[in-house]
Amino acid sequence: MLASIRQQLQHSGGQFIQRSFLLAVGFAIARFFGLFYSLLLGRVLSTEDYGYVQYSILLAGLIGIGTQPLLQHTLARMVSVYREDTNRLNGVITTTFALTAVVTLLSIVVTGVGFLVSGTFNAGALIVFLGVTIYYSFYGIARGFEDSNQLSLVFIASNVVQFIALLVVYFVIGTHDTLPALAIYGLSYVGPVLYLAWSTKTPIVLQPGLIRRDTASEIVRFSVPLWLSHALYAFGSAGDVFLLAALAGQTAAGAFVFNRTLCIVFDFLPSAIGTIIMPRVAAGASPQRLTQLSIAAVIASSTALGVVFLALYPWVMPMFFSPSYQLPMMTMVLMIVAAALYGVHGILTNVAVGNNQASVEFASRTINLVLLYGLCYVLIPSYGVLGAAIANVMVAAVVVGTFPLLTMIHARIANRRPPADSVA
Repeated sequence: MLASIRQQLQHSGGQFIQRSFLLAVGFAIARFFGLFYSLLLGRVLSTEDYGYVQYSILLAGLIGIGTQPLLQHTLARMVSVYREDTNRLNGVITTTFALTAVVTLLSIVVTGVGFLVSGTFNAGALIVFLGVTIYYSFYGIARGFEDSNQLSLVFIASNVVQFIALLVVYFVIGTHDTLPALAIYGLSYVGPVLYLAWSTKTPIVLQPGLIRRDTASEIVRFSVPLWLSHALYAFGSAGDVFLLAALAGQTAAGAFVFNRTLCIVFDFLPSAIGTIIMPRVAAGASPQRLTQLSIAAVIASSTALGVVFLALYPWVMPMFFSPSYQLPMMTMVLMIVAAALYGVHGILTNVAVGNNQASVEFASRTINLVLLYGLCYVLIPSYGVLGAAIANVMVAAVVVGTFPLLTMIHARIANRRPPADSVA
């Protein structure tokens, strides 16, 4: 068995795992700083205010439904396909950025109308939305080139800035408002992205004359299912929190989000693998082999981390944080299992996008959204945070289990259709 694994690592799978591991290390360093940001924020804000900050970040994700998939997935995939053709590449990137500017403006207008209708205004959510949009503009290009170093650097730098700014604003100056936390979160991405974009020598040239209508049409056609999928993902990610706040109170939502933030350690490796695997599959690598290696790595790492996490949790929580944040062990076990399963699902969806099967991701996200809202609505009134945890485990198991079936259905439908032009 060891000889077989060694033989696999000597081929392309080994390079893939190596890049994924290096990126996972970068993500881990960055997200540890991000985790400390959340933990320190939990110490200086009440559970209710902490819940509001996380609610605003989720709201920013909803505002970014139009921009994030356009940059994170479409741009990255097209860069991976055309990275050897400089002229075509420059046209794709320039046209994508032009479309992003239009979508950003429309997103702000629609959000402004929503604020007027609801009688509320959330400046922090808008700041986070703009900062994250700038970040994903850089992320899409670096991901398309499979540049693990640049991705790690910008992620580490932004999270270090978050951590230091939080210390200064909340522990030195002594602020206790929620807006500074959101401004720090959003603006921390801007400086590192602008510096790396300025200091990195690339063949990329952005010119208005490179904007082409046919390229824009291609981008939009490919992005439509991704926009729909991301909308489902955004509403799905926020659904349990919104329903907890509405049905069990802001304090319960704050405690749930705080502990879900702790579970971010289970997302280091899946996020890194998902980042690398999509452009690798788009460039022609075997999706089945890479998927098998990735899922095995995620299950092994999640099991090891889970044992350590559960051993430390009862000791760390009462020592460093308010008792209102601590949850029963059974609830935490369920949240860890859900995090691991969602990590596997994230890898599967990235493989589908790289394999030009965005409709499979859309179908899976639809199942996720419908089940999550339905189960949360049924379970939260009776079980509170535990109900949300149970709902997430059940939903994660279903979407992972049904993904192969959705892929098979897509393949059968595709085989019955005549060939069509695509971005790839």
